[in-house]
Amino acid sequence: MIQSLDHVPHLDPSRRWRHWLLVVATLVGWVLLVGAVGSLYVGHASSPYDSCSTRDGRGVACSLVRHR
Repeated sequence: MIQSLDHVPHLDPSRRWRHWLLVVATLVGWVLLVGAVGSLYVGHASSPYDSCSTRDGRGVACSLVRHR
């Protein structure tokens, strides 16, 4: 768990900003990684298996179905 840096007595003030920078960079990196992985699986097809349904209910690849 991330603790507040105010309670870390062994870090002098000149090193606290580096520690904060590392914490923020790590969090931003995780958010970007989750976003990149999520974008590969979300939003490109109506189902996770790239299969869409035609008007008569048959399953076909989403690339073959024309969306209006």
